[in-house]
Parts: sequence; C-alpha cells; structure tokens
Amino acid sequence: MDVICDTNIWYDIGIGLIKPSEYNDCNLFATYLSIDELSKSEKLLDDILIENVKVAIQQMIININVIWEPPFFRLLVESLPNYAYDVLAQDRKILEFTQFIANGGVLSALDKDKIREYISKRGGDFQDSSNYFMNLILNFKKSFKNKTLLKKTRNSEYSRDFISFIVKTVTENDLPTNFDWTSIELFEKTLDYYFFKLEKTDMKIKKNDWYDLAFLVYTRPHQKMWTKDKRLISLIKESGMGEYLFEKN
Repeated sequence: MDVICDTNIWYDIGIGLIKPSEYNDCNLFATYLSIDELSKSEKLLDDILIENVKVAIQQMIININVIWEPPFFRLLVESLPNYAYDVLAQDRKILEFTQFIANGGVLSALDKDKIREYISKRGGDFQDSSNYFMNLILNFKKSFKNKTLLKKTRNSEYSRDFISFIVKTVTENDLPTNFDWTSIELFEKTLDYYFFKLEKTDMKIKKNDWYDLAFLVYTRPHQKMWTKDKRLISLIKESGMGEYLFEKN
C-alpha cells in the first residue's frame, strides 16, 4: 500500500513515535512540501531539536519514495507526456541544505543567523501566499458566472475551474483538456467542501489551509494519506473522502 505522509508524520518518525519498521507492508512517501517545510523549521535553531529534523530527513531518504515536484507541477508531470520538472534547477538550494542536515552537518553561529533570517523571510512568504490564496478565492468567486453554484456542495464545475486556474497561475501551463479528474478525487472533493464551508458557515481561512489542501494533490485513488492535522482530517471525513485516510495501528 502506498501511503503519502504529511510533514507531522515525518516529525513523529524523527522523534521515534512512529517506527517505519512496523509498517513494512506500506510504501511511505515523502513530498516536496515536507522537504520544503523541514528546510525552514525553527527546530533547526535548537541544538537538540535539530536532531529530530535530521532523522526525519534521513528517514525520507532511506524510504527512497519521495515525490520531488511541488503539487501542481506534479499534475503536469503526470498528465502531459512531454512535460518535465527540473528539480535540481528549481530547488537545488533546498535539496542541498536538507542533504547537509541529513548528513549530520554542524551549523555554526553564522549559519544559524543565516537560517534565522531565511526562516523569517520564508515565514513572510508563507503569510503572503496565504493572503494570495485568500484573494484568489475571493476574486474567483466574484468572476464565477453561476453564483448559485457557490452555495452548493459537490460542485465540480466551480472546483475544477478553480483548480485549473491555480495550475495555470502557479505553473504558467494549462492542464490537458482530457485531464483525468478522478486522479485527484481526494483534493477536488475536499476543496469543494472547503469552499462550501467558507460560503455557508462561519469557518474562516487559516494561514496553513493552502499548504494542507495542496498536500492532498499528491494522493491518488489507489493510495492513502497519513496526517495528524485534526482540521484537515475533519474536512476530509465531512467531504465523504474518509476512506483515503490512513490510520496508525
């Protein structure tokens, strides 16, 4: 069984709460999002907690199963025959740094100052991306022609148009006209329900929502996803996609 693991699962592996040896019947997958998140973790500044990050990255590498592309680029890699994402060209610094940590590299005081500055910048970028996501939703809602659909759940037209819009915005490429929407059922249906709750309830957008939802892009119908995030788990279950959730033994 293929299991796509959220960053919080790799942290638990790093501190020994989860032992991969107990899941030999599973192929545990790491993703670009987890690598990116670990590379800007404040735990890197702590001489003790950095060991947890190191072990988490090591376990990703040991498991070999890593999806290196950012989520929306991954969709293009899988659906366009001649499309390729050059991981080294696009993300060399992140990869080199996480490899340095995994290999037990020691951070000097100057290194930590640089990392502190980097984390601060990435934190600002993260908040900017969250605000950008919120504005995308609001602007897309305003431009969507059939306003009555916004108040409905299981609204494939709205969700698919938004996903196509996001892919184009992020990658500057279009999904193919014959894109297999069933391949991202978990993401589409959960996103659809997320929109429904924003429109019909008092639920507000949180800064981590975009990262959490984007993580779902990686999971295919024959796979499971593993996370400890209670908000995300609730959204998945309430959207009727609970069968995708992997539960610890």
